[in-house]
Amino acid sequence: MSDEPPAITEHHLTITRTARYYTLGDPAAASTDIWIVCHGFGQLARSFIESFRAIAHPGRLVIAPEALNRYYLNREGGRAGANARVGGTWMTREDRLAEIEDYVRYLDVLLREVAGGDTSPQVRITALGFSQGAAVVARWLVHGEARLDRVILWCGLLPPE
Repeated sequence: MSDEPPAITEHHLTITRTARYYTLGDPAAASTDIWIVCHGFGQLARSFIESFRAIAHPGRLVIAPEALNRYYLNREGGRAGANARVGGTWMTREDRLAEIEDYVRYLDVLLREVAGGDTSPQVRITALGFSQGAAVVARWLVHGEARLDRVILWCGLLPPE
C-alpha cells in the first residue's frame, strides 16, 4: 500500500445549456443577408447589437450571440453588488479547448435554428467578430459547419493556432 494521496483526474461532461442571443430584423424576412456578430471581451450581446442599427434594413437579419460565460466587471468592496456591471467572455486559458468546441457548436446550432436551415447560396452570410469575437469567428470559420460568405475580423487577432 502506498502512502501517496490518490490522483486527481480531470473529466468532461457534455450537457445541454441555455445560450442567449439577440436579433435585429425579422428572421422570416431575412431573404438575402444574415450577419452573425460576435462581441468582444467584457461585452454583452444586447448592447453590442445596437451598433448594427445603421446597417439594418428589410431582408437583412443581424444575430448577436452572447458568450456562454459571464462575470462581474466591477466589484463593490470586493463583492458583486446590485450595481455591478456584467460582461461576457467567450473563453479563457482555463479548459480552453473545451470552451472553443462549445462555442463553435453553439454558433453552428444558432445559425441553423435562426436561419431555419435555409442557408442557400441566395442568402449571403457574413460573420463579424470584434476584439475577442474575432478569434471566435476565425475558429468558427475553420472548425464549424457553417458556410460563411464573408468574414470581418475587427480590432482582434487571429488565434495562434
